Amino acid sequence: LKKTYILPSIQAKYAINKRTNLRLGYGRTVARPTFREIAPFTTFSFDQPPVKGNPLLDRTLIDNLDLKWETYPNMGEVVSFGLFYKNMYNPIGQAYVPQAANTEIQMVNLPSASVAGVEFEFKKSFANRINTESAFKWLSNFNIGFNTSYIYSVSKIETAELAARREVDPNASETRPLFAQSPFLINGIVGYKNDSIGLAMNISYNVFGKRLVITSQGALSDIYEQSRQALNFVLAKRISEKFKISFKAQNLLNPETKLSHEFRGEEYVYSSFRTGRRVSLGLNYTF
Repeated sequence: LKKTYILPSIQAKYAINKRTNLRLGYGRTVARPTFREIAPFTTFSFDQPPVKGNPLLDRTLIDNLDLKWETYPNMGEVVSFGLFYKNMYNPIGQAYVPQAANTEIQMVNLPSASVAGVEFEFKKSFANRINTESAFKWLSNFNIGFNTSYIYSVSKIETAELAARREVDPNASETRPLFAQSPFLINGIVGYKNDSIGLAMNISYNVFGKRLVITSQGALSDIYEQSRQALNFVLAKRISEKFKISFKAQNLLNPETKLSHEFRGEEYVYSSFRTGRRVSLGLNYTF
């Protein structure tokens, strides 16, 4: 790819006081197609229709606008609230190939898409809040973090696909949510670090809202990956100057990964499986 893009950006920060800022920013970015999206061959998988690359695929041009209020109560702590908006030109998405003999999806440039949302972030350390003489001084080694986002996205359906849909359903909408974009995200973490004994550990949690993963043909509703939670645990312990052991336990909740669509209030499962819990133990040596 040999192309030149002019990507202007501007950032402004207003210091309300020594610990609190108000930020406003604009920037233009590009999202280029991946190799499989642009390569002229079809990729096959076990759980989805074949996906055909498109050598004529163009890059996505994105205008980004952000407004954020942030404050830093103490070292390692932050509270922030932000608003963001993204306008996309030629966003990359998926569409069924109407002339294909068998079910086949091709990567296409959609007419347009936009994303808007709000986000909140909170990080707290107890090191600056617990007196060293207190009976609860062990809490000073803990820190917590939390962030959440609510996102609204909309993209226009490619012209040929929309025409095929309206042959079956004249009232079919010309828009849908942006491909693979969740309407909400929640992340949380509780961490512990004690340098005197060489111990660090954290437990993290995240959940996302259902997201579009496969577009359907005609009046058949699109297929969404349903909301899923994740819980992970990580521990690291220094046992000598050069040796450290680590332990990881991932996907502790082992939730169901479910793809489904709804029709007239009924849910129809397209695929469903569980990936299982994963546990690992490691030994590190520093030369």
